[in-house]
Amino acid sequence: MRKKVLLALSVLLFLGGRAYSQEQAGYAKENIVTLKIGGHFYPGSDFMDYWKADSSDFDSIAFELSYERMLNSVIGIEVPVGYNQAEATYNTVVASGDTAKIHIENLYISPTLKLHIPMNRNFEAYAGGGCDFYRTNVDMDYTTTIPTAVNESESISTFGFHGLAGIDWYFYNLQANIPVSLFAEYKYTWLVAENADKKVLDALSSSASKHDLEAGGSHFFTGVRWHFQ
Repeated sequence: MRKKVLLALSVLLFLGGRAYSQEQAGYAKENIVTLKIGGHFYPGSDFMDYWKADSSDFDSIAFELSYERMLNSVIGIEVPVGYNQAEATYNTVVASGDTAKIHIENLYISPTLKLHIPMNRNFEAYAGGGCDFYRTNVDMDYTTTIPTAVNESESISTFGFHGLAGIDWYFYNLQANIPVSLFAEYKYTWLVAENADKKVLDALSSSASKHDLEAGGSHFFTGVRWHFQ
């Protein structure tokens, strides 16, 4: 699915580049501030499989605030700071009658090199990619009928990379000379938080191997951009 989305947006970039002429621009500004809101969707992982968790239970609202500096008329560097969190509870996970409450939280920064291709005076497509630094917190409350109760928090710093594509729809304020655009964006992040359940399994004196969490996954964003000198 994500490959089809990125391919479709890449075609838009190509077609838009052919349709665009420099005289149609009118929006060229060196600085861009963006407020993004959307959804975050985890892929499957060993962590999810072991704890019998459905990755869709962790679909959540995601936020990003970013600043972008244009290097020339079509190339920019964007630095977003983002956040998302999700929680779910499962019964009969590892043993009969046990309960696992899992809370996952991500705070990240994702520098991105972007290519902008204006299509006409109102639409501009873009695509890009870059690296990611995530701080992932995995909080787990695990109880059994013995009774045994374990509450552990794992904080993991991880590096990864991402690709994104999107399209802007411009509104132009002639009085303030500050173009404003609405946008739709898709981003996929490849990033693994290793041994995400290590502390819990160690506390249970479990001989089970530790499990990695795919902390990246898909993001769909919309929001508003302010373009200024």
